[in-house]
Amino acid sequence: MKETYSPAILASYATFKELYNEGKYRSPYQILAEFIKYIVLTENTYSFSLVKMKQDLKRVFGFELPTAVIKTAVKGIDGMTREAATSDYVVNNKQLIENVEFVSLRKETEVENLELSKLLLDYAHEYHSDQYIQEDVLVQDFIAYLIDENSNTKNHDIISEFILKNSDDVRIQESIESIRQGAVLYIGLNYNISETGSLGKDLILYLDTEILFDLAGYNGGVYQSIAEDFIDLVRDANEGEHKIKLRYFAEVKSEIEKFFDMAKDIVVGRQIPNNKPAMKSIVNGCREETDVIEKCADFFLKLRTQYSIVEDPIESYYVSSYDSYNLEGIRNDTFPQDEETSEALTYVSHINKLRKGVRYREYTESGYIFVTETSKVLDVSKNMITLLSAEDEMDSIHACGFAQNMSGISNILWYKLNKGFGRKDFPQSLDAVLKAKVVLAKHISQNVSKAYQELKKQYEEGSISKEIMAARMLALREKSEKPEDISIDNVENELDFSPEFYKAYETAIEQNKALLQDKDDLIKKITEKAEFDNKQAEQKIEILEIAAKENKKIQQQLEQQLSTQQIEMHNQKEMIQELQKKEEEQERRKNIRKNWCKLILKVVIRIILIALISGGTYWLCRKMKLDYGTVISIVIGIVGLIPLAITTIKNDYRKLIKELE
Repeated sequence: MKETYSPAILASYATFKELYNEGKYRSPYQILAEFIKYIVLTENTYSFSLVKMKQDLKRVFGFELPTAVIKTAVKGIDGMTREAATSDYVVNNKQLIENVEFVSLRKETEVENLELSKLLLDYAHEYHSDQYIQEDVLVQDFIAYLIDENSNTKNHDIISEFILKNSDDVRIQESIESIRQGAVLYIGLNYNISETGSLGKDLILYLDTEILFDLAGYNGGVYQSIAEDFIDLVRDANEGEHKIKLRYFAEVKSEIEKFFDMAKDIVVGRQIPNNKPAMKSIVNGCREETDVIEKCADFFLKLRTQYSIVEDPIESYYVSSYDSYNLEGIRNDTFPQDEETSEALTYVSHINKLRKGVRYREYTESGYIFVTETSKVLDVSKNMITLLSAEDEMDSIHACGFAQNMSGISNILWYKLNKGFGRKDFPQSLDAVLKAKVVLAKHISQNVSKAYQELKKQYEEGSISKEIMAARMLALREKSEKPEDISIDNVENELDFSPEFYKAYETAIEQNKALLQDKDDLIKKITEKAEFDNKQAEQKIEILEIAAKENKKIQQQLEQQLSTQQIEMHNQKEMIQELQKKEEEQERRKNIRKNWCKLILKVVIRIILIALISGGTYWLCRKMKLDYGTVISIVIGIVGLIPLAITTIKNDYRKLIKELE
């Protein structure tokens, strides 16, 4: 059942925040004491029970608080004493001093928030006149939007539009900021967080797929920034000792791996592109399946090394020791038999098994929480707590659920780590404009997804043409699905999914249909011409290849013939050289014989000449009857010719030997 809020709660949270700003209160209990004193003094109360004060706080201020919290706050008020017999508190009005500043703040915030609600209603009637606006429902949704991080109402888009459109209105933004920050400060009272500064018990947070994708930056810069703030809080909590561990269930890992498998199919063309921001981020820059596989490995490596996020070590949640804590078998009108509910029950049941069925009032004491942005899981968690609390006769309002969204758990950690009182740095997620962009981005993404499914169905049924489907898909691709892409200027267009929105794209398609046909005809002619040219080119190439093969064959034959001829020429050359050598040898020998003959002939002639000269001289001497002295002189002269003859013969011999060499 939908929770109903008192309109007074907005002014109460704003008053709470303004008192906090004064800096003179050291705990939320001291501020709550001011609210209690206000009731006592304005209603002239002389005695009250804790139950009665609990009712009065809800009636006047809209506060839903545990009695233990009220008891702690009353203890700090002078002029109130507890009667032992009845346990009621008796009021001494003389000791109570009216806080004029509180009364003034209360009136101011009431006026501001009435005006804020009126501005919202005026906006809804002006810009959504085509819708039936239930004012009381819209105001209730507005309250839930501002104070409950897990709320998900049908008017979220109108409220987000209103906040975004008035993002430059300082007065409106300050009023909203006071309410949201006051709601966070109220957390400590609502969950009775008595001790702050650190976690007293270990806490394991199981993160859902989208939050892991946010950390990787797959869903855009805004989501990543919010996720990083959450991680910073976890690191602050773990200073000195590791109190918080971050994990993910095996089911989450399986979902992530399926997502990357889908990305692989998109990259290689087995599946049409997915318009989700995370899918776009993954497939961007990938050309092959191996690129996606590498990104998947890098993703899990980053979770482990940069954020210390690891897979749950528990192998199975379906062993006998967990049977008594299993919640998956619960089925009724609240938990129907459908895939989405079954998946949500799986995560809720896992957390219940880890907690061993124990219900807790404070999230940081529960030991295990599933952190998710999936509204179905958050709804199932809330409804399950209501069901189980009724069975246990426990106050479900103050019982912590099995799941929290990232903003909710960040706010709880922020408060628990004592970053509220004495600090001014509220969590980034409290920024109303930022939340408006996040809500609108989710709304647009959901509508885009639904529109794609509807388009696919209409095309398969034949109710729309291929051109119409293409036009509408083009229109959907232009939608901004990241918070950072949504602004005051484009918000109306981004939220428009009406037939008129599609019509502009369809008209453009129709107007350009003839041009597109001409372009197709031209492309066809060019293609045919290209195919003809390609065919001719292929034939030419084939002829050239045949000619090349023939040329190669002829070249090989010529090379073979040339090689044979070269061998023959070489052999012939060797034979000629052999013959030349033989002829030269014969010629040499012939010359030797010839030269020897010449030498012998010369020697013989010289001997004969010497002999003739000697004989002639002897005869002449005898004829002339010369004396012996003269004869001897002549003989000596002739003998002197012998050395000359010998020298001549030697020279001829040397010349002969030189010629032979």
